[in-house]
Amino acid sequence: MKSGAYLKYPGFVLVAAGLVLTGPAAIAAGDKVLARVDGVEITQSALEFANDELKGQLDKIPQDQRRSLVIKYLVDRALLVEAAKKAGTDKTAGFAKRLAYYRDRAYRDVYFENATRVSDAQARAFYDEQIKQRKPQTEMRARHILVKTEDEAKAIIKQIEGGADFAELAKKKSTGPSSVRGGDLGYFGEGQMVPAFSAAVTAMKKGEVSKPVKTRFGWHVIKLEDKREKSPPAYEEVAAEIKKLLRRKKAGELIVSLREKAKIEIMDKKKDEKKAN
Repeated sequence: MKSGAYLKYPGFVLVAAGLVLTGPAAIAAGDKVLARVDGVEITQSALEFANDELKGQLDKIPQDQRRSLVIKYLVDRALLVEAAKKAGTDKTAGFAKRLAYYRDRAYRDVYFENATRVSDAQARAFYDEQIKQRKPQTEMRARHILVKTEDEAKAIIKQIEGGADFAELAKKKSTGPSSVRGGDLGYFGEGQMVPAFSAAVTAMKKGEVSKPVKTRFGWHVIKLEDKREKSPPAYEEVAAEIKKLLRRKKAGELIVSLREKAKIEIMDKKKDEKKAN
């Protein structure tokens, strides 16, 4: 397989250390073989490690080209590995130090991933507890007509009292951007609007039209269309975020626990750090 595809993406790094290249004897059951280089098999798991290692650079590459590009990267990497073995690279001091570093990183990564894993049951239990503690939240749907003066607002209220359609008046009279929708602001929660507007709507009953309300935008005539209790998001909508939150929590607790049990000595402190301690 030729490897000239990299010329298209000069910013793509060809050598990213720390990926595991498996030989035929080390292939796990069910690990799909994607390519062979002089008998050395490149597997799906190696592709996944490479995707993770190179994700910052892969973001710049079109989605439909990433897989083939990473496979070609792994092919070139296999060629470099074989050349390194023939050159006796594994007998150098630099190789031994690097191997020890990446071995420790593999220990860390696998342990950390397992220790901070969050199950569906844990995420669901957290969600249920949050829902149980959640205070009822009201959301309202209102229309408004925005004008420059109080007198204009009063004149509009008289027209509405006389039977004029609120939405049609909003389209003709309102200077606000919602005028094209007949003044419809959709649903919003308490406190989401400017204080005077929010206070007026909160105190209104469904179907009621307000007196003129002044805000920094001008004078409003408001009609409350609906008032309802806001439904919480479904578990499926927030499950991924909950798992991230719980994983960060587990990670923080894990590090604190390990630090508390360990004897840590840092010899290479800067002068200002020594003074601070």
